[in-house]
Amino acid sequence: MNSTNKKAHLHERLDNIFNNGSMWQHRTLRTVFDPFSSEWNDTDMDNKISILQKIIHSGENLEKVFEEYKLYYRNESTKPYVADDAYKGLLMITQSLLNKK
Repeated sequence: MNSTNKKAHLHERLDNIFNNGSMWQHRTLRTVFDPFSSEWNDTDMDNKISILQKIIHSGENLEKVFEEYKLYYRNESTKPYVADDAYKGLLMITQSLLNKK
């Protein structure tokens, strides 16, 4: 079982997963979920998939992470439109995985 505090803010939990509590390069997950961001463009599909796998292997529920990501952008950020792009990013990753088979 994951020792990460499930009640902690998403970004704090991601920090713990990726860098033992310190801020990591793609802290907001725009790398994975926002195909219209510079963060997305800075990371190839294999790296995006690797990020998602690490989240899953940490014991996090990916659906919950995805929902918290969208809620963060809708409610806490100055970029609420980012939440709407999240599904597009997930579809692009899925398509990439399907094309590999």
